[in-house]
Amino acid sequence: MEKSTSIYLDASRFLAALVVFIFHFIALDLITIDFKITFAREAVMIFFVLSGYVIAFVSAQKERTFKVYIFNRLSRLYSVVIPALLLTVVLDSIAINLAPELYDQRTHESIIERLMISVLFLNQIWNLTVMPLSNGPFWSISFEFWYYLIFAAAFYLPTLKQKCIWITVFLLISGPKIIVLLPCWLIGVFAYQLGTKWSMIGKKYALLFLCSLVAMLLVVNIGNPMDELVTFVHGLAQEGYLKIFNVAVFFGQELNFLNDYFFCLLFATSILTAKAFFSLFKESKGLTHLIRYLASHTFSLYLYHVPLILFFQAVLKHEPDSLISVIILILLIFLSIGILAKYKEHKKPLYYAVIEKVYNRCALAIPQRQINKDI
Repeated sequence: MEKSTSIYLDASRFLAALVVFIFHFIALDLITIDFKITFAREAVMIFFVLSGYVIAFVSAQKERTFKVYIFNRLSRLYSVVIPALLLTVVLDSIAINLAPELYDQRTHESIIERLMISVLFLNQIWNLTVMPLSNGPFWSISFEFWYYLIFAAAFYLPTLKQKCIWITVFLLISGPKIIVLLPCWLIGVFAYQLGTKWSMIGKKYALLFLCSLVAMLLVVNIGNPMDELVTFVHGLAQEGYLKIFNVAVFFGQELNFLNDYFFCLLFATSILTAKAFFSLFKESKGLTHLIRYLASHTFSLYLYHVPLILFFQAVLKHEPDSLISVIILILLIFLSIGILAKYKEHKKPLYYAVIEKVYNRCALAIPQRQINKDI
């Protein structure tokens, strides 16, 4: 991957996670400020496009087999998901007794079931909206898990019949709510493929990069051209449910899918033209190093911040009107995320080894001929 494009992806990834953090920090009334962030959803859409783009890249350039692809995806997910769920359980168990008013008690019922469903990435399929205690941002991880599987079936399976069967299976399991945002993820895939065929170099593409950024800012601050159609779609729904063949299917915020598609197209345009823009400037090694470092903590920032916010808010008896209290809270949250990222997220090789070991043991119990046939 072109270095300037890679750096832009890393910067976008971290900034998107930071936007989600700031959104929750303000929404949870942790600071007294006359300002609101209304584009946290667009930040998550950036994650989807980035994910599709990167998966298309690694599949084409690095992960040549189905097995390696699956091992890498699972180890990447579980290296953060398992610590995030454990952290959420521990922190919530302590803080909910100190400040029960900070928590939605409904999300702390049937804890074991919630955790099991979340570990299996089933918490957003069909009409399920299972929140793993206070960790609201976890919802998008389940979406990505199913996109990984759908892509694996389409890219790695050898025959058209196998591709069709397994894609259908994964689509049926995941359900309409996840499927409706699949195009956002696929926009990232197609952006990578287009970039390999079309060299977008030159000042006109650099200008297009700036135009795409301006367009994204206008969309999140003024309005999306798809707003009227989205309003129409919402009018067809009742309390987030749409009837499909007389079956009420829950979509919730995913009813905004047309807005999401448009924003994702703009962001994909910026990815395709980033090289043209940044080639006009001399690389700053210090800035590049900083961006790489911050981006390596993105997954942890995204999945750990809400449980940490609520925990420290309860323990410190946080005062939103106190600047010192706000600064201390932010410092503690980011320090905790940095420590957790160092000792948890960067343990991907360990998770890869465990997954490979489990696979090898299972392989011993299954005839090798059948394994080869399936993979």
